[in-house]
Amino acid sequence: MIMRHFRSFSLLLLSGLILWGCNNETGNHYVQFVYPNSQSDPYFLGYKRVYADQFVDSIVFATTEPWKLTLDYSDSDKDWCTMDGELMQPDFKMEKGAIYYVSGPVRFTSNTTGRKRTVRVDLGAGEFTCSGGFIQLPYLNVTRPLRYVVSDDTHTVLTSRDSLSSLVVLANAPTDSIVFTVQADWKLQGTRNSWIKPAVAQGHSGRQCINLAIEPNLTHSARYDTLFLSTMGANSSTGKFIVDTIPFVQRAAQ
Repeated sequence: MIMRHFRSFSLLLLSGLILWGCNNETGNHYVQFVYPNSQSDPYFLGYKRVYADQFVDSIVFATTEPWKLTLDYSDSDKDWCTMDGELMQPDFKMEKGAIYYVSGPVRFTSNTTGRKRTVRVDLGAGEFTCSGGFIQLPYLNVTRPLRYVVSDDTHTVLTSRDSLSSLVVLANAPTDSIVFTVQADWKLQGTRNSWIKPAVAQGHSGRQCINLAIEPNLTHSARYDTLFLSTMGANSSTGKFIVDTIPFVQRAAQ
């Protein structure tokens, strides 16, 4: 009977993990990414989405073989995604015929490049190989208004041009709201003559639902405005901000 062992290097295990699923099993030889699987994030081609300010995630896999994880980056920056050395390769003798369940943290620096960046994670275990990856997006997790996703007939394509759809408000609407989730302190700033007044202009990490006071539009033309959401994410030591643009359009008076 195959013994089951658990080997964990995880210090932080947060929601929303990585990698697409793969499973190789021959006799008593086994390797598989356990969490997440291919259904974890279907809109992102098997890659786990990570927002620009996210600084930690995790992987979980099972194997009967000594393993090695390697990272293949899409650009010359090799430091934005890292894993602990023990997670990358075991430092202990594995028992023959045992299944080891392995979990560990994956860490990121904040993405201030203005473009997406990807890393492929290859899991080599004996004669088997599984691959997966992360895509770190160039924007923050804003869920109201919704974000446009550029797509074609066969698959979803994400680019740095992905933008939030304009939040449309009526000419005489007194209030509205925006919703976002950030990993560090944040600020909201408007334009010089903004007709949108956030009830709260700064705060701490977590999910935020910010009420907005809207000045009425007394003209016969639609008008436009913008709020700027900024946070440092994991960049507090560098002073670099991630900035997301939230557009608004107010309908004309009847």
